[in-house]
Amino acid sequence: MHLVAGGVGIGLAVAALLLTFVRPLRRPILNFLRTALTDARILHTRPSRILALWGGAAATPLLQASVNASVGFALGLPLTWAQKTFAFLVASTAVGAVPAPGGIGPIDAALVFAMVLLGAALSLATTTIIGYRVLTSWVPLLPGTLVLSLLVQRKVL
Repeated sequence: MHLVAGGVGIGLAVAALLLTFVRPLRRPILNFLRTALTDARILHTRPSRILALWGGAAATPLLQASVNASVGFALGLPLTWAQKTFAFLVASTAVGAVPAPGGIGPIDAALVFAMVLLGAALSLATTTIIGYRVLTSWVPLLPGTLVLSLLVQRKVL
């Protein structure tokens, strides 16, 4: 926890120093911040957009955690739904700083590690994560490939 707080503090300090001492960066960064805050204010004036933004932001990790928990239940993983969801949310937050597309790789290792820390067997935790990845990453590729080939055959694309 202290490491994260220290990293955030150092990042903010570096940003403040850059804004203070590097004059050519000042105007573009302040314009960016002004535009971003204006867009956020405009977005939050419509309740349907607020619901879509924040509801989707909350629902996506919970749905992924539910798939992970369901695979674990199917395989007999001895953790509760709350423990599996907590492990998923902690692991996905922890690997947020790792530059990997979709978090594939680092989040899998972090999930296995978190589940083992919560009392699951290493082999069962690994199998659960492989099943989760198959259901969330590989199975959806088949219908996408079929639709893409159909669109190409009909010369839509």
